[in-house]
Amino acid sequence: MLNNPQRVVLRWVADGSPDAVMEGYAHRVSAAALRSRGLLRISGRGPTWHAELTPSGRSLLEQLDTPKAQSSSSEPPRRALTTEKRDRKPAPPQPLKTEQLVAEGGVSIDLDADPIPVPARVVNYHPAVREFRDHTYTHEVSRKLLPRASRIMHALAGELDKRGHTLACVRARTDSYARSEWKATTDGQFVVTIKGHELELRLAEKGVDLRGPWEAHKERRDEDREAMRFDRWDVGRIEPFDKGATGRLEVSIVGYGSRQRAWGDRKRWSLEDRLPQLLAELETLAEEAEQRQLTREREEEERQQAWEKAMVLARERAIEHHHVETLRGRVDAWEEADRIRAYCDAVEQRHGEEIASDPEAARWLQFARQHADRAQRLPRTPADPELRSGDLTRFLGGWSSHGPYRAR
Repeated sequence: MLNNPQRVVLRWVADGSPDAVMEGYAHRVSAAALRSRGLLRISGRGPTWHAELTPSGRSLLEQLDTPKAQSSSSEPPRRALTTEKRDRKPAPPQPLKTEQLVAEGGVSIDLDADPIPVPARVVNYHPAVREFRDHTYTHEVSRKLLPRASRIMHALAGELDKRGHTLACVRARTDSYARSEWKATTDGQFVVTIKGHELELRLAEKGVDLRGPWEAHKERRDEDREAMRFDRWDVGRIEPFDKGATGRLEVSIVGYGSRQRAWGDRKRWSLEDRLPQLLAELETLAEEAEQRQLTREREEEERQQAWEKAMVLARERAIEHHHVETLRGRVDAWEEADRIRAYCDAVEQRHGEEIASDPEAARWLQFARQHADRAQRLPRTPADPELRSGDLTRFLGGWSSHGPYRAR
């Protein structure tokens, strides 16, 4: 069933997506969810982003907007209710058929979902699928089911290419000791790139173990047998990695939590039937990632601007602080000059005759008066100081002087 934000977005798109109605990017996330249900078509990105109703979306909106009074007005008059019936709580309204389909998760088939045809035979596989087939280390598919799995991924890769996306094969990383760091549960076998956002896919068959460790074990054992080396713990027949194969394929988007992230063979449908849902979910996740990235970029830009403004203010405050300190020093020097002159006058008044016959005393008083004159000469605005980043820290109000982040 649609939530309230999704209903609002559905009606907004039906009205032609008028400007100055939606703010931020939350409506685009709701629109992406509606697209995954086959109710909207979305094209473009950023300022060219555009959404339109599908026939199923228009049909659902018409049902949602149908006044309940229309159905009640055609009903015959009812008799007066007894006290028992009057006190009885009304039964909850039955959901519309389309809403039932949405709630049951079947909209990708029932609501205008274009199927992705899977060929019965492939001569030239998509490069990513061809690499996957050669790179058996990451296989979680039985040898018997590998052709079908390859054709499914080939069809998905072709549809991704048509939409401007890409599919690549994940390569197993190794550490400094040449040990593999690849994990199926976190890395998958494929990576889908949509608008620069990467989403890993895991292709697995129920009941099948990893082929890579099995092949490595078998290779070591064959080498040991050829060299006549036998370990007591490694005896008997090596069971095939696909011994428990069930023939049920599943593709999952790795690295996510509670939201549905897996599509596969079931009693009522096959993985091939669920490819449109998988693709829609991939595009929805990419759209959500795009909005998160735009939000981060906007926040980073705002933080950068706030930091630059704080740096300008801090520089102004640092220069003003320097001027104030210079002023205080000049006031102290001025007052000291007045005291120096008073000192010289007192000395001359008491020792006038002695000073006349003592050149050293006369030179000292002359120096003192010249010093006082220099301290009281006409002042000028002091030159701005040469400030380093560390000199601004005390004036930044918690910002770091080295970049747009808060100082610890």
